Amino acid sequence: MDDQTYTLLAEPGESGRAVVLKIRGALDITSRDDVATTIAGIVAGGCDRLVVDLAEVTFIDSEALSGLLEGYAAADRAGVPMTAVGARGIVHRVLQITGLLTVLQHP
Repeated sequence: MDDQTYTLLAEPGESGRAVVLKIRGALDITSRDDVATTIAGIVAGGCDRLVVDLAEVTFIDSEALSGLLEGYAAADRAGVPMTAVGARGIVHRVLQITGLLTVLQHP
């Protein structure tokens, strides 16, 4: 996979109507709207929990963070708990520095 591409794949979670959104690749301004609208669409579809798997995200910038936050706000408005898991390396560090690691790990 090219580091400049990304994919978003929603899969059923392990229990109930949970959904896991697996994100791969580099997240930047080009992915911002996709991330936000994908999350909003998932929670509007009636899931009872959303887990965003960031284990295969290689880069994240402020625009992509904004997309995650917009998605988080949509989940919150819908009453759907959303958590982010698996962030590693620079992605983990960016989430930690911005304080979003705490927000996205505790819905």
